[in-house]
Amino acid sequence: MDINNHLTLSVLTKENALIEKAHILKYDQNLNLVWHWISELTRSTQSSYICELENGNIVVALADKTFNNVLKLQRIKQDKSIAWEFKFWDHNTKTARRVYSLKKLKNGDFIGTSSYGNTNINVSSRILRVPYIFRMTATGKLLWEKAFYKDRPFFDFCEGYFQDVEETDNGDLIAVGSINNYLEYDPIIFQGGSDPDILIVRMDANGCIDDKCEMLTKLFPDTINSTVNTPQAYEEAMLYPNPSNGHLELLNNEAVSWLSFYTAQGVLAKAFATPDQDLNLMDLPSGMYIVHLQIKSGKIVKQKIIIH
Repeated sequence: MDINNHLTLSVLTKENALIEKAHILKYDQNLNLVWHWISELTRSTQSSYICELENGNIVVALADKTFNNVLKLQRIKQDKSIAWEFKFWDHNTKTARRVYSLKKLKNGDFIGTSSYGNTNINVSSRILRVPYIFRMTATGKLLWEKAFYKDRPFFDFCEGYFQDVEETDNGDLIAVGSINNYLEYDPIIFQGGSDPDILIVRMDANGCIDDKCEMLTKLFPDTINSTVNTPQAYEEAMLYPNPSNGHLELLNNEAVSWLSFYTAQGVLAKAFATPDQDLNLMDLPSGMYIVHLQIKSGKIVKQKIIIH
């Protein structure tokens, strides 16, 4: 609801394969349309999230019509003219931002929660899509932007996002979202897999959680290495991906003495002694298999694999 108690909606329409536009609509209490703004061409790679600033002006997030990975923000005045436009001009295929919410803060600034990707950055994990937050003034000046990542066992990339943010009484910001971890053993698929965890980050008004206050901040720097390099962690997560098209990767083949593939009826379909890291199963029919893995420690691990 806006300052005039009008219901305000933001929608993205696709008129044909080439034309996509954002619409902001206002309805009175009798659901009569009283205001309608239409953007220029945009792309559905970015939903048109909005927030209302002072005097009823609206900030909307859009994808650039030329570069679909470029995020742009526009401030729309009540007369439907554009007060300002801001673009995050990293228009290359290796950098992208996506907004999931925009919210006005107490001092008139607004904040965006989002995801950020930049594979040009040389850190321990590839930054494909990580939790991201930025703060701007009502006049369109970018104050700061922060992205957060963590290392994941077995994978060299980080994935996550921020969905929403709240401002506390002292001006701190609490952002909530998700960041992918790794589940050492998933009882549904009988092996390890990607595991989205809830992420809550409290930062000060400048987006800082420590003295460094870096644009890209690593989370939980001491927890990953203390757990994932142990033999126990490797024993329960070995075959990837699942489902598979017939090519599997044995992530810790040096710890495995042998492995065997059995059909759902218990018939031996294929066996490997001293297996390599890459396993070729193209000769097996599509279906579900139970894999028995003999660990050099003596333990036998069973995993369910789907081949399609």
